[in-house]
Amino acid sequence: MELEELNRPKIVSERLLERMTNEERRGLDWLTQILSESAKCELEPDYRIIADYSDTVDLVLDVEETMKMSIKSELNGPGFKSLAVFARSKGGGELAKSCIIARDHGKPVTDHCASFVLWSDSGFNDMPGTLETAIEEARGYSLEFIRELYAYAAEEVRRMRWREVFEYAESFGTPPRSLTLERAKLDIAMVLSDPEKRMRLDGEVEKLVWEFIYGGEHYGNRGGT
Repeated sequence: MELEELNRPKIVSERLLERMTNEERRGLDWLTQILSESAKCELEPDYRIIADYSDTVDLVLDVEETMKMSIKSELNGPGFKSLAVFARSKGGGELAKSCIIARDHGKPVTDHCASFVLWSDSGFNDMPGTLETAIEEARGYSLEFIRELYAYAAEEVRRMRWREVFEYAESFGTPPRSLTLERAKLDIAMVLSDPEKRMRLDGEVEKLVWEFIYGGEHYGNRGGT
């Protein structure tokens, strides 16, 4: 065994490594390189990659489980490639499970694991709805509750005069940490007081909640909890 292989972090177990194809092993080398350069992800001892999603939630890619699912799907010929991803509260508690279906099933699943790390470093753009829901479950809120809360907050803020919107946006020295109506109204007011972000609120309420409130750069911890 070469020195480079001895120093390689154990992303999968030795038993599983023996069952991997040459393509999957090359993908594993790429994953190791991408992971070593990542600003958002790190490897846990149990073959899980932890992505720092927000102040309150981590996203967990279970590489070992992902490989097992891939091997099982290939038993009856080429199958779907999917990633075993969980949302986990940083305060502890249960994992909220999700499953991400890969778009290109011709690539080895280890390539898709590397893409997850790159996706994390780029800010998790175009997040699938199943993962959004898992994140909210990890926070303790249902997506339906959040959407209703922000829809109501948007209507409240839109009834304000412009001067009142700016005053409300500046009225909090420290934004509320819990997800309350006041926090939701503050987030909407913050968007409306910014000319560039204001245009984005012309879309449907169902779309603005996640994309512009949770995904917006102005909302650093993506949830306020």
